[in-house]
Amino acid sequence: MLVWVDRADKALTAEYEAFVEEWGSFFQSLAWGEVKENWRAQALLSRGEDGGVRAAAQVLIRPLPLAGRALLYCPRGPVGDWGDRAALDDLTEGFARLAERERACLLKLDPLIAPGGPEAAALQSAGFRHRPGVGDYRTLQPRFGYLLPLAGRGEEELLAGFSQKCRYNLRQALKKGVECRLGGAEGLDDFYPLLEETGRRDGFVIRPRAYLERLLRAFGPTRCRLFLCRWQGRPVSGALALRYGQTATYLYGASSSWGRESMPNYLMQWEMIRWALAGGCAVYDFGAVPHFLEPSHPAYGIYRFKKGFGGRVTEWAGEFDWVYRPLSAALLQGGQRGVQLAQAALRAGRGWRGRE
Repeated sequence: MLVWVDRADKALTAEYEAFVEEWGSFFQSLAWGEVKENWRAQALLSRGEDGGVRAAAQVLIRPLPLAGRALLYCPRGPVGDWGDRAALDDLTEGFARLAERERACLLKLDPLIAPGGPEAAALQSAGFRHRPGVGDYRTLQPRFGYLLPLAGRGEEELLAGFSQKCRYNLRQALKKGVECRLGGAEGLDDFYPLLEETGRRDGFVIRPRAYLERLLRAFGPTRCRLFLCRWQGRPVSGALALRYGQTATYLYGASSSWGRESMPNYLMQWEMIRWALAGGCAVYDFGAVPHFLEPSHPAYGIYRFKKGFGGRVTEWAGEFDWVYRPLSAALLQGGQRGVQLAQAALRAGRGWRGRE
């Protein structure tokens, strides 16, 4: 049975949130809908015959400059039992009804599923069009991430898995007196100038400060924290991290060109990993590793840095589409003007997580 989630219904929203936190990503949390200021959000779920939730999805709705059309986007969703075709049919029906209500031309999904697996096959058999092979920077969420398993491991075992250079640089940061402190929105006065500097230096668009404030407020201090490193009394690096379900995620990082010899980023990552352990997380997500197979590419350094912590590259299946209005969708996706419209509609200051 398809159920629309009314945010005013506290019992229903709590049920939805508990299910998503067990099965999925923070992108499917109702709190994420509060962060996305220029999007509206609609959550829906499928109930089985026993009344329990068996699948859920949060869809973001973005108006387009296309004669009243809209784009639907289900980030890192849907979530649930992929072997339950009735649940997927419920959500597919809900997506279609939402598309009709919002005059949407296109729905995009990018669930956390492996390429070529049964989950991808289930989506395709339900009618979704897969877009495999789309490379770095062309999908709304990265297809390649770097994950560090934490389950059943302690600090000593994790440190032993770091590369020799990584351990050395971590010791150097401690020896030089770098301090890493955990805080909230009050630390943005020091963090945001670092983020602006990093954006200028590395050539990517950054999030507005108000966006980061909403992120910290929506998820709250138990789940979302700001880590800030100081050396010789000055802020030298910082990051936002989020714990949700069994995963802690490194969201946004920044560093100063001054003081790089103190190796603050190594201490910062270590403190975020320790925070993940303290929260009972099974995985630490370092974020994207674009061009990890291309040592000559300027972005390869992102992968080289993260690799030192002993995790692994993980590939996701990528995007799945459902076209509801072909002409409008073709205009959105095709041709230079379509590209410009898509970028205008979807751009979210998407500096890739993990730039050092």
